[in-house]
Amino acid sequence: MTAKIDLVGQRFGRLIVVAAAGQWRVTRKAAWRCLCDCGQEKITSGEYLRAGKTTSCGCFQREDLAARRLKHGATKKNSHWPEYGVWLTMKNRCTRPDQDSYKYYGGRGILVCDRWIKGNGLHGGFECFIADMGRRPTPLHSIERVNNDGNYEPSNCKWATKQEQAQNRRPWSSAQSTL
Repeated sequence: MTAKIDLVGQRFGRLIVVAAAGQWRVTRKAAWRCLCDCGQEKITSGEYLRAGKTTSCGCFQREDLAARRLKHGATKKNSHWPEYGVWLTMKNRCTRPDQDSYKYYGGRGILVCDRWIKGNGLHGGFECFIADMGRRPTPLHSIERVNNDGNYEPSNCKWATKQEQAQNRRPWSSAQSTL
């Protein structure tokens, strides 16, 4: 039988060993009571600690799973960054004829740049959109094309309030009323 190695005070990942805890139920070897960086306690075997099999109380695995469930860092379950909704709406009104507003955007030839649709090879379209536009300054801001006949692209877009956008409208014509 080998001598028990004292692990009290040692750190293993997010765990600090605070006391011996008898025998580990699985291996019948020494068990240790550990305090995790998140504040939770965890009892595990010294063998698992030394081998790196146990490095947290389980909080790391939960955080990792939550991070993997995020889509491009912006959506989680049914909630998302408001910019994601702006991006998706912009994309849909230019690419989906079944959208009511398509006739005013995609139907007029307004496009969204490839970078904001397909990404750049390393990042998806939404990540590129955020990299180019940044987060919107306030909830009152939405995407605006500086040139109303131009495409959605970094050189032609900015965040603007409704009041600012009202000053940048296409002139109303009888042709529009039939659209």
